[in-house]
Amino acid sequence: MRTPFSDTLCWFVNDHLAVDYFRAAPTRSDRVAITFTSWGHSTLDGTGYGGDFLLSEGYDVVAFKLTENNWYQTVPLSLLSEVDSRLRAMGYPHRIGYGSSMGGYAAIQFSKHLQLSRVLAYSPQYRIDQPFDTGWADWAKKISFKHHITSTSISPYCHYDLVYDPHTLEREHIARFARYIQANKLSTHMIRWVGHPADTYLSEVDLLKAVSRRLLHGKTLHGVDMKERKGTSKTYLFQLSLSLSRRNKNYAALTLIERALALDGARTDFRQHHEALCERLGISARAQDSATPVQAVSRSYDVATQNEAADQVAFHADQGATLDGLGRYKEAALSIRKALSIAYQAPRSNALSNVPLRDLHARLSYLLVKLNQPHAALSEINAAINIDDSMASHHWHRSALLADMGDLRAALTAIDRALELEPGHPDYLGYLRQLRAR
Repeated sequence: MRTPFSDTLCWFVNDHLAVDYFRAAPTRSDRVAITFTSWGHSTLDGTGYGGDFLLSEGYDVVAFKLTENNWYQTVPLSLLSEVDSRLRAMGYPHRIGYGSSMGGYAAIQFSKHLQLSRVLAYSPQYRIDQPFDTGWADWAKKISFKHHITSTSISPYCHYDLVYDPHTLEREHIARFARYIQANKLSTHMIRWVGHPADTYLSEVDLLKAVSRRLLHGKTLHGVDMKERKGTSKTYLFQLSLSLSRRNKNYAALTLIERALALDGARTDFRQHHEALCERLGISARAQDSATPVQAVSRSYDVATQNEAADQVAFHADQGATLDGLGRYKEAALSIRKALSIAYQAPRSNALSNVPLRDLHARLSYLLVKLNQPHAALSEINAAINIDDSMASHHWHRSALLADMGDLRAALTAIDRALELEPGHPDYLGYLRQLRAR
């Protein structure tokens, strides 16, 4: 049984959907936030997704709260029209939409019907019934889809801020949103290695309110250190461990998943990943002990094999990845430099013929950016490109470094090369527009 919130005006309710109106103060605000709950929401009570935060920021709130995971397909257009009419009668000059994942999709999907002026969506989904992302296929089979993102559902007067992790399939959803949203009305914000949805990580490191506040006020995230507290985020540690394991960096991956388990030992997916890594490495799944992450990496290697150059390179590279994941950038850079030094000094006739020198130079370049050493970072990314210039992301990174140094002509040339390698990439296109606007 649903119990109405004490300060609520109930605009609509049935057995799985409630639309409630809340005021931030006794007098009406000049701005209203329309919010949409995410997958797995289980109650029709309360202020909805981010409602308490928005009320504290002075927004009045209209909260769509859905307890069925049907991607808001049962919301009738007549209800949206009624909400629009009520808000129009109240005279709100500013309406924003706010949601994450399924809720982010709804905020974008209904932005035109609700006459929104800005949408902030964390990890929004374009569609869940498409072959490019089958992770939600079982849910999609249960849903009769009536609402789809098209050019007619997107408001030409609304600005869309989309926050996502480019290392997940979220990038495919963002690319499809970009087909329908005008370029000057779309801002994308990448947070790497945080998984889906991105607001989970931001909440874990206590940045969700700060990031939302800036974006809702039309500001950029420039100057916000997204990774300062990443070592305290179980989501970040898990996602980075998954990525390292896919690249066969199994020792570093094991260290990071053990850090995640130390933060939340009850997570089944963490334990399954840990057991899989231990099996792959031929060691028994071990309980947490007092060893530091770097000590754990060192111990995991067979000391007898470290005399081989290839094993030494792998050791220092994995140690660098672990230190990077923990925010210890200076030590990480030293480890990568050591790996490069061994790789270049060893005879090329042995197993080192397959050492990815390009990737080591690129990784060192990204670390040097974090250490505020742009000229050294440019030198390392140039070295990576000289070895192999087929990585579009390396040219994008080089372009950003050149632009920060004031060499816009060279920066434009570099981003043009990135687009030659990956035509139509939304992040590269957006960056190119920013460069041309300087």
